[in-house]
Parts: sequence; structure tokens; C-alpha cells
Amino acid sequence: MKPHTPIRQDMSKPLPPVEMVHSPYKAGPTPGGWFLICLRYAVCLAAGLLALIVSRACHGAVSDAFLDQVAAIESGGKANARGRHGELGLFQFTPIAWRHVDRLEGRRRPFTQALDPVIARARARLYFGWIHETLSRSTANGSLIYPHIEPTSLYAAYNVGVSRFLRRGASLSRCPLITQNSARRLANQ
Repeated sequence: MKPHTPIRQDMSKPLPPVEMVHSPYKAGPTPGGWFLICLRYAVCLAAGLLALIVSRACHGAVSDAFLDQVAAIESGGKANARGRHGELGLFQFTPIAWRHVDRLEGRRRPFTQALDPVIARARARLYFGWIHETLSRSTANGSLIYPHIEPTSLYAAYNVGVSRFLRRGASLSRCPLITQNSARRLANQ
């Protein structure tokens, strides 16, 4: 065996400069790291394109008058409204619904931005557009449940959640009484 020899004999000389490599990872990418970076980028790009397609396709499905009616029912038109269960803003977004819109929009926004009326309105339009698109594609026994979606059904699906609304047969009469009353107020405005 060779005896251990120090790497640097002369400590008086300065070390040569080290070339810095910038990487999103502290110790450099792991095997497959660049693939994961590219995959994340592709997923974000696809989510952004999906949000653009949904917002453009469903823009006409959600009118300003409908959004005004929902805001009046949900928060009384108050942009800084806070609900008992953590809902925020004009449309009383829940944290779960807000995260869902994050995925639709392809970007993450802080939940406190639900208090901004401009952002909340744009996100409510996107969310209602997605609900409209989901309900219009829902089928039961091979036939469309909703060939034409009523505003009260759109609101009910928003209020109780789309999957729960569909599990209840997409029927307003099978929703909780408070949702039924709010939907009737929407229809009477």
C-alpha cells in the first residue's frame, strides 16, 4: 500500500478559481433530473393551454350578469367578505376551490387574493366555465344529463361541488335546502 500523500504540498499558493455551475438543484441535478425539469415545464405549459382553451370556450357560458347575481348571493356584493368556514371574497371561494382554479389557470396564487374583486371575478368566470363544461359532458347511461344547463344548476354545482352534485343525480331538489334556497334566489333576481 502506498502511504497517504497530501493533495497540495505548497499551502502558500492560492487555489485556482472554481467555475460555478448554476442549477435549480443545490448539488446539481440527479440522474433523470433534467428530464423531470422538462416534464414539469411541459405539464405547466399543458395546464396553461388547458386554462386558455377552457376560458375561451366557456367565456360565453358565464355572463357578467350571472357573476353579479352569484356575488350578491354569496357575499352580498362585499369584496372583503369572510365566511364561517374560511371562505373568502365576492364569490366565497373555499381553499379547495381556489386550488382547483390554480390547476385550471396553470399558476398558483395565494388564497388571500380571493379578496381582490378583479382576480376573484376572473377566477370565478374560469371556475364556472369549467363547471359548465364538466356538466355539459356528463352522461348517465350513455345520454347527456344536461343538453342545456340552467343557471340554477350551474350555481348548485358550484355551491355543493361538482362531483357531489353529479352523485345526487344532478338534481337541485336533491341538494341541501340552503343550496336550493340560494338557487331559487338566483333564479328570482
